[in-house]
Amino acid sequence: MSGLATWVLVPVKERARCKSRLAGSMSPKSRLALVRLMLHHVLTVAQATPGIDHVAVVSREDHDICDGVRFISDPTPGLNQALWLGMQRLRALGAERVIVIPADLPRLGSDDLHALLVTLSERDGALAPDWRGTGTNAIAFDLRRLSGVPFRFSFGEESFLRHVKEFRLHGLSHRTIRRPGLALDIDEPPSLRRMATQFRIAAGVVT
Repeated sequence: MSGLATWVLVPVKERARCKSRLAGSMSPKSRLALVRLMLHHVLTVAQATPGIDHVAVVSREDHDICDGVRFISDPTPGLNQALWLGMQRLRALGAERVIVIPADLPRLGSDDLHALLVTLSERDGALAPDWRGTGTNAIAFDLRRLSGVPFRFSFGEESFLRHVKEFRLHGLSHRTIRRPGLALDIDEPPSLRRMATQFRIAAGVVT
């Protein structure tokens, strides 16, 4: 699209903490199977999207990631610290644009990532909220415009508004991208049931 070195960065929790809010609906083995299934989907889509040159996972544990995906070992205690570390590593590798997306977007498609890339040709960044409109499911940056800017990640409940304020605090332009493929994540039993058919989650996976 632009010839700029473009990365996708996917943070993944360690196995014991993955999808803890589904603990009442799924066994630990089933939750891990679901995490691996969605992570594989997200990484495969990212690798297949034109305009994306590299894909990286930042995590405290190796999650058997796809071939060609860079693994960034994360010694930090939390998601936001892990993303800060991951961004610094990607800068050192020459990244010029970065899209941060979670590993649990089962409807993610290449067109969703393309929409974020198009926005980066017009703005300093892009934000995609979750289906509730309160959480954040994607942040995209043009790192050349963030040079020297101490952007602070604030993932967690009600994170979308905090990220909007962070862009404004540093005088950075951004656009909000609302797309089903970026909005639907799997964090709670209702969203899991909606996606069970698509993922063909059977008795061996969901208990």
